[in-house]
Amino acid sequence: MNVQKIGLIIVFLVSATSNAYAYIDPGTGSVVTTAIIGFFAAAAYTCRKYFYKAVDLFKPRAKGDKSN
Repeated sequence: MNVQKIGLIIVFLVSATSNAYAYIDPGTGSVVTTAIIGFFAAAAYTCRKYFYKAVDLFKPRAKGDKSN
């Protein structure tokens, strides 16, 4: 399939929606907000962790330092 056919199918599926008549309780907003904040916190921690590993890789070592 080429890209145009896939795009046409996606546009059709998105435009052919119907009402769900679903209820979203007030706690759902806090769960979604917590998940989003947790995702960004975990991503920031991971970036910081690998940044400091890269900095330690290029930092010159003292002559008597045998730590890895």
